[in-house]
Amino acid sequence: MIIFFILIILFSFLQATFLPIDVVTWLVLWVLLVWPEKKAWIMVLLAGLVADLTAGRELGWTGMIYLLIGLLLYVYRRKYMAFHPVFIWVFISGSVLLVNFVIQGRWAWIQAGLVGLTGLLMRNWMMDRQKESRQLKLEYGR
Repeated sequence: MIIFFILIILFSFLQATFLPIDVVTWLVLWVLLVWPEKKAWIMVLLAGLVADLTAGRELGWTGMIYLLIGLLLYVYRRKYMAFHPVFIWVFISGSVLLVNFVIQGRWAWIQAGLVGLTGLLMRNWMMDRQKESRQLKLEYGR
C-alpha cells in the first residue's frame, strides 16, 4: 500500500511535468482490478487528490471520476468475469478516454488504445505468475 502511494506520487509528478501518457489512471485501474474493495477505494481517492494537487487542478474532480469508474467496475465484477481480455482492454481504454475528456476536455484515442494494450500485457503477466505459483505449490506442497 505504501509502495503504491509512493508510485502514485512519483507518476503524478512525472505526468504533470512531461509524461504524455496517463500513467496515474493506468495504475489506479490496476488497483481497482487487483486489490480488495476496502483498500482500493481509499487509495483511489487519495490517488485522485494527489493527481489534482500535482497538476494544479481543482481538488476532488479526478478522485470523483476514479471513484465513479471503480463503482462501475464493482457493479460489473459482481456479475461477470473482470479478467476477460476484451473487458480489460475496453474497461481500461474507456476509462482513460473518460478521464481525459472530463479533465482535459479532449478525446485521447491513441493514448487510450496504448494504455489498454499495456493493460492486456499486464494481465497476461499476472496470469503467468499465478500459474507458476500454482505449479510450485503442487510440486512442493504449499
